[in-house]
Amino acid sequence: MQSRSQHRLSSNYGSHLTIDPFSIQPPKIPEKPISPELRFKKKNFTIMRSENPNIPVWEISDLLTKKWEEADDTEKMVYYQEYEREKMEYEKQMKNYYNSPAFQQYTMNRQKVKSQFERSLLPNVGNQRKFDAAANGGIVVQPLEEDNPRDLNIKKLTAIRYSRNQLLMAEVFAPNCSADVRHIVTKARLELFKKQEAALKQAISEHETEIAKIQENLENKKRQIAHNREEFTAKMKKLVEDDKPRCSGGDFNLMVGKWKTKFLTAYEEFEKKQQAQKEKLEHEREARPTLNSLLLGEGDAIKEKTSVPADEAKDPQPPKETKEPDSTDEVDESKIKEEIVEREMVDEVKNPEPSNDIKEE
Repeated sequence: MQSRSQHRLSSNYGSHLTIDPFSIQPPKIPEKPISPELRFKKKNFTIMRSENPNIPVWEISDLLTKKWEEADDTEKMVYYQEYEREKMEYEKQMKNYYNSPAFQQYTMNRQKVKSQFERSLLPNVGNQRKFDAAANGGIVVQPLEEDNPRDLNIKKLTAIRYSRNQLLMAEVFAPNCSADVRHIVTKARLELFKKQEAALKQAISEHETEIAKIQENLENKKRQIAHNREEFTAKMKKLVEDDKPRCSGGDFNLMVGKWKTKFLTAYEEFEKKQQAQKEKLEHEREARPTLNSLLLGEGDAIKEKTSVPADEAKDPQPPKETKEPDSTDEVDESKIKEEIVEREMVDEVKNPEPSNDIKEE
């Protein structure tokens, strides 16, 4: 003979077994926009496949990935702009989708069916008020009814487990919870990811070795520059401080006296040369008096015509001998003196002679 609780479970269980909260399908969801890289691959897949017909699909995907990484920013910007535009449209569509009356009706029906399904799985309760309170999360105080496990046969236990498993499967395979097919990782794609990981690790190791070499070369260049700078500063210090000419007060006085004597001797020699030239000219005039008299007569006549006025022309007077200063000789003399002084100064600066005190030391 069945107990009261056993009778309630057996009578209420079979009537609600067909209730499934996920039997109601939601309205069609708008498709998500494709990422820029997938757009690029989808556009160039047929071209790459026609160019390389014997290459597997995953290697073509690798080639397209490298091509995408090597593409310019301007070429990538086109795909990014398309993605952003479709993303904005997708957000608008999803907003309209959640606010649509079809989706609102779907949520209401699903909640209603889910509550009925949970009610079918609950044990017997006293009345409808208690069941509603339990379904809505309220607290119901009721007397404890313990069933004897021996009273439940194998058929009822298996039915309870089956219903529990069906509930779990319905929650797992719900369309709003299932992952997108495009994001499911297959075995071939997993192998592709492993190859990509190995290639990336190899590239990272190569880049690390290259960076280490570049840093080593940079350190060597820094050391070479520092060594060259030290050599240059040592040479400059030697030139500026050690090899610079030194001159004391006594050396300066000796140098001034030396230059005075040199200037006096140079001037005396210059005067001697000028006197010799004058004597030579006088000797030549004495040797040829007729030619000199003719030249002097013509010169005096020309001067008298230009300088003597008309009233003095009636009483001519004998011309006075005037000796004009040799301006050219004075100019030549000053130029020669300046050249001699400049040359001696340059020679003295280039090859400074040490003083007598330094020579004695």
